[in-house]
Amino acid sequence: MRRSSWTHSELVDRAEDWVLAQRWPFGRWPVVITELTTAAGETPDVFGLGYTTMLVECKATRSDFLADSDKPFRRNPEQGLGDLRYYFAPEGVIRVEELPANWGLVEVHGKQNKKVALAVKQPKDDRLEMCLVASAFQRLNIPEGNHISAKFYRIQSKCRATITVDDGEIPL
Repeated sequence: MRRSSWTHSELVDRAEDWVLAQRWPFGRWPVVITELTTAAGETPDVFGLGYTTMLVECKATRSDFLADSDKPFRRNPEQGLGDLRYYFAPEGVIRVEELPANWGLVEVHGKQNKKVALAVKQPKDDRLEMCLVASAFQRLNIPEGNHISAKFYRIQSKCRATITVDDGEIPL
């Protein structure tokens, strides 16, 4: 089945499933957040959180992709989110030679997703990532009397986060 157009929402759903299904040498992304607006400034279409982090930006049209380069965190990648960053788009919307440095590309080909370019780990803004994660936790349905405690610290420039939940699981 070949489709000529995809909506942004359809691409986000596909990208979310793609991130959840990825198996990398260092593990997978057990937590995936979609389209969460926070004070961090960047609203990732899909954000995977695990041993490392992944940002996925879905682009249904070429004009949307071209406009993306004007964002401050694209011009200054160290201000952005995600150790790994991917564009997720229908076939032909983005050419590999147009990708920002270190970005990967996944193309939608009918029912298949094809990784056309592999992302390379790059600098990011750890504080903004923690803002995004903290905002996600604040939106959970936590029963009265239970708490989430999140701690953030650095060891030799590596970021660590510890999350503690009182009284078992948190209902979503």
